[in-house]
Amino acid sequence: MLFHALLYAQIVRIDATKNPPKSPDSPEASICYAEIVRGINKRFDDVSTRCDDENILAVLTLAFHGRTVDAAPTKTPSQGPMNAMQGLDIYAGRLEVVTMHAIGLGRMLAMRGGLGEIEFTGLAAMLS
Repeated sequence: MLFHALLYAQIVRIDATKNPPKSPDSPEASICYAEIVRGINKRFDDVSTRCDDENILAVLTLAFHGRTVDAAPTKTPSQGPMNAMQGLDIYAGRLEVVTMHAIGLGRMLAMRGGLGEIEFTGLAAMLS
């Protein structure tokens, strides 16, 4: 499931940077999305894996990789110290929060006991 979540995020990011942006309903993205949801639901059946780090990371991926096709392409910084900022146009305009998944993510974190209970290195920082 985590493999599909990371693959889905990359597909959505690549598709969003195409000019014109590629449809958010590409077959590859749809297959990955279905596998992620199937995996999350399967792990939710088991109380011990319901809110583990892997499930939280998968829902995080779904929550912050929503897409709009009508977003206008923006110019990306491409020189000097601005190289590190090249992804800002994607997260500041072409990718949206998926409210349903963001709410679910919040509930999972509450069930888990908060950010202090996260064990994956860097995951708590991404969530905060």
